Amino acid sequence: MKFLHTADLHLGRFLENRSRVGEQQAVLDEIVAVADAEEVDLAVLAGDIFDSFIPTAWAETLFYDFLLRLSAQGRRPVIVIAGNHDQPERLTAAAPLAAKHHIYILGRPELVALCLPNGERVDIAALPYLSEARLGEVFTERLEDQQAAAEDYQSRLAQCLERLAAGFSPESFHVLIAHLFLAGGLASDSERPLASALQVGGSFGVAADVFPPDVDYIALGHLHRPQQARIGRPCYYAGSPLAYSFSEMDQQKSLIVGELRRDGTGRKRCQVKRVPLSSGLPLTMFSALSYGEALSWCGDGQNHNCWVNLSIRLEQPLTAAEIDALRAAHPRLSAITPVYPQLEPGAAERVDGETVSVAESFRGFVRHLEGVECDDALLKAFLDLLEEEGEEEL
Repeated sequence: MKFLHTADLHLGRFLENRSRVGEQQAVLDEIVAVADAEEVDLAVLAGDIFDSFIPTAWAETLFYDFLLRLSAQGRRPVIVIAGNHDQPERLTAAAPLAAKHHIYILGRPELVALCLPNGERVDIAALPYLSEARLGEVFTERLEDQQAAAEDYQSRLAQCLERLAAGFSPESFHVLIAHLFLAGGLASDSERPLASALQVGGSFGVAADVFPPDVDYIALGHLHRPQQARIGRPCYYAGSPLAYSFSEMDQQKSLIVGELRRDGTGRKRCQVKRVPLSSGLPLTMFSALSYGEALSWCGDGQNHNCWVNLSIRLEQPLTAAEIDALRAAHPRLSAITPVYPQLEPGAAERVDGETVSVAESFRGFVRHLEGVECDDALLKAFLDLLEEEGEEEL
C-alpha cells in the first residue's frame, strides 16, 4: 500500500499580517496532484490543520474542499488528527458527514481499522495533540517538579499508545500518527514557543520509547522542519508545506510518500521518499545600509517574487511617508526593521546629552522596532541573556 503523509497546514496563517491564502490554495492543489500522480491508497494529515482555534470561514472552505479532492471524492481514505493549534471539538464537528466519504477526522486518541480499495488492511493508531489540559490533568504546579511531571506525562502517553496498539491485527499494516514534540527534534521559530526546557506548546517533549514496538511507520506533526527521527523504525516529521517564518528560509518544503509491502518471507518493509513542494514563495532577508538603498532594492522588479524581511540602518525613525513608499515599491514586504547604530551592543545611546542605561536603550529599541512599550518580563529576559553572555565571555 502507498500512503501520503503531510502535516502543519496552518490554514489561515498570516506572515507579519500579510495574507497567504493564494499560496495556501496553491500548495493544497499541489498536495492533491501528488496524491493522484503517485496513486496513493491512503493520506494522513498529522495535525495543525488550522492556525487558530476559531479559523476563518475561508480557511475552513479551503480545508473541506481540499479533503474532498484528496479523498478522490471518497475513493481514497484520509485520516486527519488535531494538532495543538486545532480546537478538537470544532475540528471534528463535521466528522460524521466526513466519514461517509471515508475521511476520518479525529480529536481524541483512536484506533482506526481500514480495508483499503486495493484489498490491503491497515490499522492506524491516531494520537492527536494531548496537552495536560486535554488530558484533563495538571502534572505540576511547581517549577521544581518539572522533571517528574515530564516523566508522568510521558508515561500517560505510552499507556495510551499501548492501549491503541493492543488492537493491531497481525494481518494488517500498522501506522501511528501523532502530533507531538519528539525530544531531539529540530524546531523552527514558527512553532508554538517553548514553555520550558521540557515543554513545547504546553505539553512535554517525549522520548521515542513512548512508541509501541509493532509499528511499521510513524507519521509525526508539529515540527515545521522536514526531518527523520532515527529511532530504529521509519519515523518522520513531514514538516509544514509552506515556510511560516524567516527561520525556515533554508528549508526545502516537501511531503512524504511511502510504501508498505511484504517481502518474499512475509516480513513487512517500508520505503519512503520526499516529494518537494514548490507552491510557496521564498522568504528572504535583506539588510540595507540606508533608506535610499532599501527603496532602490524594493523597487527592483527582480526582487518581487518573494516575501521580504527588510532591515535598514537608520539614524532617525522612518516617517509614515517613507514606510508607505517602501511598501508601494515592493508588493510582498512583510516587515521593516529599523537598526539604530546607537542601540547596537556596546554602543551608548545619548539623549539630550544624557547617557541612557542599557535597560532604557533596550526599551527604546523595542519601542522603535515594534511600536509598543517593552514589558518587564521581556526586559528581564533580555538583561538575563546579556548577563549570561557576559559570564561566558569571562
